[in-house]
Amino acid sequence: MFKRTMMLVLASALLFFGADALCSEGLINPPWMTVTLPDKGFLWMNGEEFHGPCETVSFHGWMRSQAETFALFVHAEGPSGSGRYWTVTVGLGNRNDSMPFHGFCFTTSTVGWRTLRQYKRLPLPWMNDLDGNGRPELIVWSSFALTQEANYAEYGLMAWVYQVTTAGKIALDWRLTCKMAQNLATAYRSSSGRSARAQRKLRLKIAETLESVARK
Repeated sequence: MFKRTMMLVLASALLFFGADALCSEGLINPPWMTVTLPDKGFLWMNGEEFHGPCETVSFHGWMRSQAETFALFVHAEGPSGSGRYWTVTVGLGNRNDSMPFHGFCFTTSTVGWRTLRQYKRLPLPWMNDLDGNGRPELIVWSSFALTQEANYAEYGLMAWVYQVTTAGKIALDWRLTCKMAQNLATAYRSSSGRSARAQRKLRLKIAETLESVARK
């Protein structure tokens, strides 16, 4: 079930944007480069297990952050199961809107959390103003395997950062993604000192992989 779900996450990007749109770093791939939102309503990303309209999110179910020209909304349901699966709905609205009017939904996994356990002593954020410019960014959490046949305990955690463009699209921000990768690498290195030898070796390998992304 877990491997099938992880393949569906990657297939979503391949089907929607094409293989040439992916920037690959070994076994780490962004879920997508750019997302064009529907004119109205909420749709599942292509390649997901579900199709068509997303499930309705109640007024109180949204996390909201606004900029000068738009409001970004996120509803993250999870984690569930041994693979720490999430169903995430992303919405956009005008600056003063209390509810988004269009967006998309997708599934992801944070099974990589098993090898980290703690990040800044806070729940994983799904949006934040990471560069302090007054415009919130979308943060998409995912997991990557260290080998092709990795088990649950051999995944690392990765965060992809997306900007809301002036055209109302969601686009990958490589600079902020690299910054997040470096922050995660630092967190893995910090936690490795308190680990048993095998776990320490695993965490250091994950940190090295994340640092290779940060140098891109």
